[in-house]
Amino acid sequence: MTSDAGAKLASMVKFGSTCEDFVERAADPPTGSLLYIAAKNTRLWERADALADAVMVVQPGTAVVFLGRYERNKLWARVRRRAKIGFTLGCNLSVNKPTGLLCPSGERLDPKAYPSAGGIKA
Repeated sequence: MTSDAGAKLASMVKFGSTCEDFVERAADPPTGSLLYIAAKNTRLWERADALADAVMVVQPGTAVVFLGRYERNKLWARVRRRAKIGFTLGCNLSVNKPTGLLCPSGERLDPKAYPSAGGIKA
C-alpha cells in the first residue's frame, strides 16, 4: 500500500470510532423506500429496545418499508412489514436484496441457509 493510500485509509477510519460515528455520516434512504433484511433471524421489536417484545422475526431478503430512524438513538430504524410496524438495528437493512454466499466451489448458497455471523456450521 502506498503512503498516500494509507493516509487516505487512516483519515477515513479513525481509531476508536463508534457505530454512532458511522450513523452520523451515513445518508438515510428516503422515507417509504423499499429495503431488504440482510441478517438471519432479524427481529422487529415493538420499541427501539432489544428488551422489548418482538413483533415478528424475518429472514434475509425480506422486503420492508423504511419509515425513518428513531430520533433518540439513530442506530435503530423504524420499518413496516405488511401491516406490522417495528424497530430493528440499521445494520440489519440493505438497499440490495441478498444474493447468497459464494462458495469456493463457485456455487451460491441461499442467504437463509447460513448464519448471519458468516460461515457454514456443520
